[in-house]
Amino acid sequence: MKKIFLLSVACLTLHVATNAQSGAHIEYKLTSDVGANGNIGVYFSDGNSRTDMTMAIPQLPGGGIDMSTITQKDKKDTHYQLNNNNKTYKEISSKPSDKTAEENQDCEVTVLGHEKIGKYNCTHVNLKQGKTNREMWMTTEIPDYQHYASMKGKYMGNEKMRKALADKNADGFPAKMIYKQEGGHEGKMTLELVKFEKNPVAAEKFQIPPGYTKSEGTSAGIVPNAQDMMKMTPEERAKMLEQLKKQYGK
Repeated sequence: MKKIFLLSVACLTLHVATNAQSGAHIEYKLTSDVGANGNIGVYFSDGNSRTDMTMAIPQLPGGGIDMSTITQKDKKDTHYQLNNNNKTYKEISSKPSDKTAEENQDCEVTVLGHEKIGKYNCTHVNLKQGKTNREMWMTTEIPDYQHYASMKGKYMGNEKMRKALADKNADGFPAKMIYKQEGGHEGKMTLELVKFEKNPVAAEKFQIPPGYTKSEGTSAGIVPNAQDMMKMTPEERAKMLEQLKKQYGK
């Protein structure tokens, strides 16, 4: 469950290259084999980005989450994470140099063939980086895909991954991705592209909505797995659950 949740949060922190000036709206369907399902919508315009995620997760208090993340072009290292259930937001700072040990590991790419996902012709690949395996369907048929191919996120891509794909002539935009952590017990997550359209996006989409208050509570990415919870005292588990209730609503 933890890895699935972190995958979703990673998708929330995507940002696009500043030369992607025209507006775009991208939607992915998210499914898993452990009961966590939902939708992810991404908006780009003039260097700004916003990701909306609704996800049903029976294991979480309240049964799911409704979150958004906004990155503004003049504050590239600051992400505003919105909790739409309780109308709060928090600021998350990052640096371009922030990388996990796994992102620094070399990638191994195997081309499995060429298939069609929806209306897009794709190169089907298997990619292994560290303990992470991704099965991906990459397409170059997305308009101006080069601008959006630079999207970053812990599970969606990094520089070494993109170079490994390019070396196999498999670069492009992910029309579908299946993610699984080696040795994990959280199941697998599938993201599949269901919409891509280039349309103007209202400037208000990249602003914190009126009525939202700033929160200093638990970070949305910190969700212990079952093993970690077993190590907690009853008091620590109760405190953690209360924090999750505040974070994700009643």
